[in-house]
Amino acid sequence: MNPFTQKRSLLSPSKQKTSLFVGVILALIARFPFTSAEDIENARTNLFHGERTDFWGSFSPWFFTRISGRFWEETYAAMFALMIFVGALLILKTLTGFNRTPKLIFFYYLAAYYISLLFALDFSRDGALLAFFWFALGVFSISQNVKSQKLKKFLLATSIILFSLAFSFRPWMAPALVIFMATLKYLPLGQIFGRKYFRKIAGFCVPLLVLPVGIDLVSNALLKLEKSYPEQQVLIMDLASIGCLSSNPYLSGEALKALSPIVNESPVRKARVCSQFYPSSVGSLLFYPENWGNATSAVRLIGVNEQTSYEKVRSSWVRLLTSHPKDYVQMKILLGSQWLLAGDSNLWRGSPLQIFLASPLSIARELRLFSGLFVLSILIGLTICNRKKSIYLCLLVFYLSSLSLLTIAFTGDNQRYLLPFSIMSFLAVACERITQEPNSKRESNIV
Repeated sequence: MNPFTQKRSLLSPSKQKTSLFVGVILALIARFPFTSAEDIENARTNLFHGERTDFWGSFSPWFFTRISGRFWEETYAAMFALMIFVGALLILKTLTGFNRTPKLIFFYYLAAYYISLLFALDFSRDGALLAFFWFALGVFSISQNVKSQKLKKFLLATSIILFSLAFSFRPWMAPALVIFMATLKYLPLGQIFGRKYFRKIAGFCVPLLVLPVGIDLVSNALLKLEKSYPEQQVLIMDLASIGCLSSNPYLSGEALKALSPIVNESPVRKARVCSQFYPSSVGSLLFYPENWGNATSAVRLIGVNEQTSYEKVRSSWVRLLTSHPKDYVQMKILLGSQWLLAGDSNLWRGSPLQIFLASPLSIARELRLFSGLFVLSILIGLTICNRKKSIYLCLLVFYLSSLSLLTIAFTGDNQRYLLPFSIMSFLAVACERITQEPNSKRESNIV
């Protein structure tokens, strides 16, 4: 007999709801007093007291400055916690109708939920993306249980907006969301589309590709931000990687020459630039000269509205990539390989109680459980061993697309960038396992 169908292995609906609620309380305790990540703190400072640039995007600064004052962090913490809690409840209700659920499978679901709470309460763009995603998926899933067509359409439209807001924090990752939505065909969460699924999902996903970019552009116009060319970090990382790592002397020289408009000494010297270059982050070139015993960094950021310098660097970058595509791909594979064991910093902080409560996330990060090597191994293993290969093949494509997009936009190997997409994959696996046993079969074993 399958142990998941035995009475002692099933969790009652009240215990499921209580577990989710307790998870919120413990996560709030673990992260209080709340502190924002560097990117959010810098974006707020820039908008309130700085040059009002678009270096941290446009929607993210707009969103994280809607609330000011003494308790802004507490307000956002309550908002993110509530979104994930409600989203988790709605997803679980759609999957099981709050029938009794196998304890082990619910534990997987609860682990993804609790880690998402801890991560979101760290206040980064990636944490905000994940919080909105949980809420959006919950609203999307519950829409199929609604009989009223008007309410169903309203909930679907709301979910599209929420998904779009989620990926407005990282607009270039929107194509990965479209692939994730396609995997819902193989879960009860996506049965709302019924027949002609792919035609309907195509109509659903087109806004998901367009709206995140549109929302970011509208936010930029509303805030009237100054141009600071945030994509320059990718250009600098690519050119420095080719310049310092390529075995082709001519190509290396061309890449370093492309950086000449923003190199802090003339002529460009490979020894100076490459002595500060580490392939793990563009920050080694731009922000930490003292680490190399220098007063200034080897390369400077392109200044606000410095259009001429930006266009020179960008045109050189485009010319180099189009004339040497194989070298570009080779360089990107080298940089992207760092996602296989991506790291993190500043994981253990707070009182002993807070360190203990946050330990599931901290330990998982230390063990690199959200890095590419572990997640890919899990998804490949499930694809090979499970009879329902379709969903795991789709999830594998989704995760590989996420890795590819992150690699194209690579500026650093921080595990934080990858964690939301790892959680999305784990969440889909948990949802598939929850629904593997029909509710009627589970209930028939309860006397």
